[in-house]
Amino acid sequence: MTFFIIPNLQQQIGGGELLDTRFNGYNLNDVNSLMEQLGESGRSTYLYLELFGDLPFIILYAITFTILIVRLLEKNNFKSRILFLIVFLPLLAGIFDCLEDVSVIKLLLTYPVIGSKNIYFSSSITTLKGYFLTFTIFSLFLNVIIFLLKKIKR
Repeated sequence: MTFFIIPNLQQQIGGGELLDTRFNGYNLNDVNSLMEQLGESGRSTYLYLELFGDLPFIILYAITFTILIVRLLEKNNFKSRILFLIVFLPLLAGIFDCLEDVSVIKLLLTYPVIGSKNIYFSSSITTLKGYFLTFTIFSLFLNVIIFLLKKIKR
């Protein structure tokens, strides 16, 4: 479902990015431009996507990535408490992603009356989500490489 809706919305806005994917942040002009390009039906579709596509996906990826990281850390024999803090990366990404969805939903529901504080908060949350997702993917990638190297050495 999500994989059909996102391209449709992106086509509607001329190939641009939705707020969820603007990891460098956005401002009032960006939000107003996006909302105008989407139109009323596009905003409804975006709201539907946030509620029924993105929120379930967040839960799925946060749990899956957490389990994968735990298993890889165990397989790689990393027993350090500090290293196990890595387990919290996907959980933090998921928390920030949920907060981002709630803030984007609020922007969609209150448009055209949106405050700059709401946009600043939403933009900051999107940026933080981007950092934690990047750290999560990097951690997974690094742990898979370590696991494979250990397998090859045996």
